[in-house]
Amino acid sequence: QAHRVTGLRESLNPAEEWAAVRSIRQIHFAGLDDKVVPAAVIDAYAARFPLGERPVVRYLSGFDHECCWVGAWPDLWREVVGTFVSPR
Repeated sequence: QAHRVTGLRESLNPAEEWAAVRSIRQIHFAGLDDKVVPAAVIDAYAARFPLGERPVVRYLSGFDHECCWVGAWPDLWREVVGTFVSPR
C-alpha cells in the first residue's frame, strides 16, 4: 500500500505474523531516510505487539535502504550484543 502497487495474492504479510515471533527478543534498525521501508511501516509492525512486548526499534538519521549500513554494522552488532546478551 505504501508504494501504491497491487498486493500479492495468497502471500503472507509478515506484519500479521507478529504473534509467531512474540517470544523472540527483537531489535530493528531503520533508516529515517528509507523510502522503500519507511519508518511508518516499522512503527505499524511494532504497534501490533502488546505494549510491554514491543520490539526495540532504533531509527538512524542519514540512513536509507542502502546507504551506510555496511560501515555501521560493527557498532550496531555491538549494540545488539549489549542489549540482548547478559554478561556471564
